[in-house]
Amino acid sequence: MKKRFITTLTLAAILISPAHAISEKYRAQLERSGCTQVTDGNGCDIHKTKAQNAAAAQKSEPAVADFQPYVGTWQSLDQNGKAIDTFTVTRTSVKTRGHLVEQARVDNGRLTFRVQAAEFNLLPEGFGSWLTSTQSGAIKRH
Repeated sequence: MKKRFITTLTLAAILISPAHAISEKYRAQLERSGCTQVTDGNGCDIHKTKAQNAAAAQKSEPAVADFQPYVGTWQSLDQNGKAIDTFTVTRTSVKTRGHLVEQARVDNGRLTFRVQAAEFNLLPEGFGSWLTSTQSGAIKRH
């Protein structure tokens, strides 16, 4: 009985004691720099001030995408020519069913993006193609 009581008391003391995951020095550096523990290793420098980190973040932000040659409504077709899906391309985004698509970018003169397992390639001339591991088809602009 005494053994169980001592074990329970020890376990309770461990559980209620505060956990200090980071040192006070590191905490102060994070506060001064405007970084968090997550961003510290992802481009935020704890040895710089908040203003210096903000300026560095603005310089490293990629330019806004320009999908101007692809603007319009596009329709993906299966191998039989039946319409499957519709995409809306604006100057800065690509959407299907009201949702942004994944990884939209212009590469080698074509707009490429992903929707689930399918990869789409649009050409400024108004046509393109799509491909999955088991199917493929065409895309045309309306």
